[in-house]
Amino acid sequence: MKKYLPSYPKLLALCFLPLVTLCLADQAHAQENHLMPAPPPMKFISSNERSQLSATHDTKSRIRANLELAETRLQHAEEMTSAQRYDDAASDLGCYQGLMEDALHFLADTGNPSKLRDLYKRVELSLRAHAPRLEAMRRATPVEYAVNIKAIMDFTRDARTEALNAFYGNTVLRENAEDGRGGSSSNAPPAKAASPQEPQNQP
Repeated sequence: MKKYLPSYPKLLALCFLPLVTLCLADQAHAQENHLMPAPPPMKFISSNERSQLSATHDTKSRIRANLELAETRLQHAEEMTSAQRYDDAASDLGCYQGLMEDALHFLADTGNPSKLRDLYKRVELSLRAHAPRLEAMRRATPVEYAVNIKAIMDFTRDARTEALNAFYGNTVLRENAEDGRGGSSSNAPPAKAASPQEPQNQP
């Protein structure tokens, strides 16, 4: 019985096809590992947004305007991410960060943080709510853009810390000072009142 033998060109194809496939896979893997990150978004506040902030008449309305504008930017960035328009999303996130930084700088320049506790708390609550939304965007974004979203997430974490320090700072320092003088904190049991010294029994 005559055995079938593949022709010479077919034999070459069978030998080199796995090698070519392996080379292409290695090249694709190398390109994936050497993707250049996208440039970081520019932090700025548009002229229209700046006009809206300047039109406020008191600190409370100014911070409310900052947070509302930042929310609008974040929501638009989410929409651009869903549409895979990552450059537009990055631009909105840069404006978002600029607006949140402006809110904290405005509060820091206004005066005593103890008189602005409610506003610092409002900023902190907004930043807390934004964190999972930014994380969802990072997961849905290609790696070359996701690195910049991670940087903005780090900013929101640090900004929350700044707002919390301004909110709790004076109270914490006062309680620590009382403890250092021998006082008790609010969680410690009340000190036992000193009783008059009893006379010693004579033998």
